[in-house]
Amino acid sequence: MIENTKYNGLPRRAITLVEILITVAIIAMIISALYMIVTGMLHTVNVGDWQSRNQIKMRISMKKLHMDLFAATYPSMITLEKTEIFKDSKWSLSYKDGKTDFTTTGDTKLLEFFISTPGRDTPEEKCDKKIVKVTLKSKRNGKDTSLILQKELVEGPKSEIIEDSKTLVLAYNVRYFDVKLLGGEQAKALSEITLDQITGVLKIEIHSVHPTYENTFVTEVVEIPLHVQANKM
Repeated sequence: MIENTKYNGLPRRAITLVEILITVAIIAMIISALYMIVTGMLHTVNVGDWQSRNQIKMRISMKKLHMDLFAATYPSMITLEKTEIFKDSKWSLSYKDGKTDFTTTGDTKLLEFFISTPGRDTPEEKCDKKIVKVTLKSKRNGKDTSLILQKELVEGPKSEIIEDSKTLVLAYNVRYFDVKLLGGEQAKALSEITLDQITGVLKIEIHSVHPTYENTFVTEVVEIPLHVQANKM
């Protein structure tokens, strides 16, 4: 009986266990390298897409907040003889001063102010007196904190206008919310409006973090001239 057969004149030899292990190790290294490349590409795409979409959303939300805060004013009554403005402290803006870290705090009221009609300017047509209360607060749901803008009609006739009474989510995955009241020359430098027309400038900074990758975040900053007095909560 012949133990070693030949193929093309050469002896045939079985694959050893060492060779199998080396081959498996090489294949595993190749698969691991490919997995890391694909995972890295997916991470980059995911992070870039989140940053782009969230930055746009936050920018739109901050513009909305800017419009509402800029419209904050005291109630007034306009007659043929005069315009009377009721500068009562209860209609002033109140804000939570400094940085609020939402990793350690739950639901928190951040801003509260009033939008009144008629406002600072004399309307071209007669309009009913109306006061809308606006509240900005944080809402915590598990690990995620959202910024909620809530409007409530507190005085005046009810209308079908959605702006008078609604709740809007401004931002998701918020890490912290920072508020500072700037005044004097600082406010004048930041505002295009002359200093005697404003009481100060409210500087707001929002920091939003990726829900999965905590080192990935976007920041939005806005400076808003105020026409009412601002007091700390």
